[in-house]
Amino acid sequence: MLRRLIFLTAWVFICWAAVNASNAQESGELSRLFDAYNAAAKAGNLDKMLALCTSERQQEIRAQTKKKEERGSFLSSARSQVPESYQVQHVASQKDSQTAKLFLLAQLPAASEVKHGGMRMEEAISFKKEKGEWRISSVLPLGDPDTVAHPKDLRCDPGEADLSVSREIEGRIVKTDFNLEYTLVLLRAKDEEYAVFLPDKEVLQKAGMQLHELDPWKMHKFVNHPHKTDKLKFFATGRRLIED
Repeated sequence: MLRRLIFLTAWVFICWAAVNASNAQESGELSRLFDAYNAAAKAGNLDKMLALCTSERQQEIRAQTKKKEERGSFLSSARSQVPESYQVQHVASQKDSQTAKLFLLAQLPAASEVKHGGMRMEEAISFKKEKGEWRISSVLPLGDPDTVAHPKDLRCDPGEADLSVSREIEGRIVKTDFNLEYTLVLLRAKDEEYAVFLPDKEVLQKAGMQLHELDPWKMHKFVNHPHKTDKLKFFATGRRLIED
C-alpha cells in the first residue's frame, strides 16, 4: 500500500511538472512575440506590427489607419502603451491549443499622449494560431491595480441583501475562500473588486458544482441580490462559468 502511494505521488508530481514545463514554454514563446510587437511599436514600424497580428486584427488596424494622420495617431498611442517592464501573472490556453492569453502586470512609462506620469497596468494579451504560428489577436488594458475599488468589508451579512433587486456581474476570480458557513469569491471587473457570497462548500458540491470552477483566473457571471449599502457586495442566486 505504501509503495503504491509513493508511486501515485511520484506520478502526480511528474504529470504536474510536465504541465508546468509546458505552460512555461508556451509563456516564453508568447512573451517573445509580445516583445517583438512592442519593439515594432516603439520603432514606429506598423508593417512589422501587422505581421505579428492575426489576419482579423490586421484588417481592423488597416481600417483605422487609412489616412496619414490616423496612422500617426495609432503609432503614437501604441508607443505609449509599450511597457518599461512587465510580469506574467498567468497564462491560459484552450483545450484546442489554438488560442491563448497572457495576463500581465506591466509598468507603463510616463506618456503625454494619454496624460499619465507612469503607472502600473494589468493587461490581457490574446493570441491565436494561424498556419501553425502564434499571432496577437488583441491587447486589452484591464486597469490600474492601485486604483481598484474594494468592498468596505468582507463580512457575510445576508440580512443586508436587497431581495427586491437582482443584478448580474461578470469578471475574473481573484480569490476563493471556502469558509465554514459560506463561500467567498472575490471577483475583479476592470476597476472594481466584488465580494460575492455563495453557500458553503458542502452545499455547492451537493448541488453538483465542480469546485475547481471557482479557481482564480476563471471568468464567471453571477446573478445576485446586491447588498443594501455596499455596492461591491453581492449574494449569489446563480452563476455561469464563462469559457474564453
